[in-house]
Amino acid sequence: MAAKDTKSFIALNQKLLDHAMNIDVRKYGMKYQVPVGFISGSQDWTTPAECTQSYYDSIAAPAKQIKFIDGCGHYPQYEDTDIFCKTLRNMLEDLTTDIIHTKCPTHFSERQECSRCI
Repeated sequence: MAAKDTKSFIALNQKLLDHAMNIDVRKYGMKYQVPVGFISGSQDWTTPAECTQSYYDSIAAPAKQIKFIDGCGHYPQYEDTDIFCKTLRNMLEDLTTDIIHTKCPTHFSERQECSRCI
């Protein structure tokens, strides 16, 4: 990489970091119309578990779920790919089942498919 490219790369990354460190996602709204899922590492220093949990607790969504992967940092999808994929698969199944059954008062708490709520 040429010196000019290196300087441009560093400048761009500094701008991205400054933006990321100063953004407040709460200003975009706290009520979601779709299911929300968070998967985070329990040892994440970039977005600590306490911050993720606090945001999760403060939002409203038709269905929501949060999971922390023990021992992982900011990139659990790379640090423990197998656990991350299993967690994501289970979360998607749970969230979609939850949202489907919220439409059917008869089956709201049941984990079964019915012609009325699909």
